[in-house]
Amino acid sequence: MMEEIYLHGPIACGVDASPLIDYQGGILDIPDGERAVDHIISVVGWGKETDHKYWIVRNSWGEFWGELGFFRIRMGDNQLGIEGDCSYAKPATWTTHNFPCASSGSNCQPH
Repeated sequence: MMEEIYLHGPIACGVDASPLIDYQGGILDIPDGERAVDHIISVVGWGKETDHKYWIVRNSWGEFWGELGFFRIRMGDNQLGIEGDCSYAKPATWTTHNFPCASSGSNCQPH
């Protein structure tokens, strides 16, 4: 995860969002239990405070939630399932002009 974030930027990961609802700040440390993934977040970086490494995570619930829309969670224990189901994309090309098209792609224009 760290290598991918370092080389290409944020990655999307699934988490159990229930324990996040009342989060107001600090490093989450919820090590035990089965986790049902029901929410997707963006892991944007990592840090270390005293002896605890943590992920820096952007949530989609707005800047009034958590730490201005972000939270920190202890790294290495797959807490909330965060380290178990992650994805990333590497675009092959970038377009300079975007054209609207149908979701089927039937009317898309080449770039």
